[in-house]
Amino acid sequence: MNKSSRLLYLITIILNNPGVDVSQLAEKSGVSERTIYRDIIAISEAHIPIYYDNGYRILDTTRMPPLNFSNDELIYLYNILKSTSHAAGLGVVASRLADKLRRHLPGVLNKPHIDFQPQATDTPVIARNFEKIERAIESSRVISLKYKSLNGRSSRRKIHPYGLAFRKHGWYLIGFCEKRGEIRLFRLARISFIRLTEKGYVRPVDFSVSDFLDESWGVFRGPLRHYKVKFTGPAAIAVSSTRHHKDESIEKINRYTIMYSVKARGEEEFLNWLLSYGRYAELIEPEDLRKEMKKRLQNTLKKYSK
Repeated sequence: MNKSSRLLYLITIILNNPGVDVSQLAEKSGVSERTIYRDIIAISEAHIPIYYDNGYRILDTTRMPPLNFSNDELIYLYNILKSTSHAAGLGVVASRLADKLRRHLPGVLNKPHIDFQPQATDTPVIARNFEKIERAIESSRVISLKYKSLNGRSSRRKIHPYGLAFRKHGWYLIGFCEKRGEIRLFRLARISFIRLTEKGYVRPVDFSVSDFLDESWGVFRGPLRHYKVKFTGPAAIAVSSTRHHKDESIEKINRYTIMYSVKARGEEEFLNWLLSYGRYAELIEPEDLRKEMKKRLQNTLKKYSK
């Protein structure tokens, strides 16, 4: 048995027999104890976590130690897995884990009064795009794609993929666009073709997907602006009972009126959110967007005045 084979053999023995001593290792390997000591040093120098505690042991970092979950924690974990079982790239693993929990703990997870379902289901196209982008990120390869914008126009782009983010019921690719010369977002559902190229790229060491989207109202960027909105009636109750942005503040005027303030990027998404509250929302600031909102409402009214 050569040295390399012997080292692998020793590692296997120690993993399967934690606490084995030098004499036992020497006997099983057919070498002297002095050789075993040298082999242990070689194993340690190979960055394998070998240590002595009433015999030699190797810290097995590939196995998770037993976790003692409470019933409530198991139910919570199970519902999270169910909710992500539809997600591209995550669905297969999430479904498998949820099935394991359900098979082994049917009594604990049988809660008919809990229904935690996803709001959307990813298509096979999105799943394929997700997997290709993940491979490109892991191998630091530029991707070539065909993308359809909201105006219906298609264009070909070469992207340095930096990350993936799930926002507003959909997956987005965040990366440097060679055509635009800046970091852009691309919704996976609107990518009709994607191919990994042989060209490599270097991701900025200080780039973070979370930080990039941190100030956005939803997904898109744009200038950072301060908004002030007066909500009344049911909208005041709905808005004040949910946190919408990290930089928001709410001033209660009376029981059914609040003044909502926030600093965020992505004015189009913010205006669309306001419009969903109809007559119960009034944009106070900024003045230019208040005029824009008035114009939009007048155009909408014209459609119903015919």
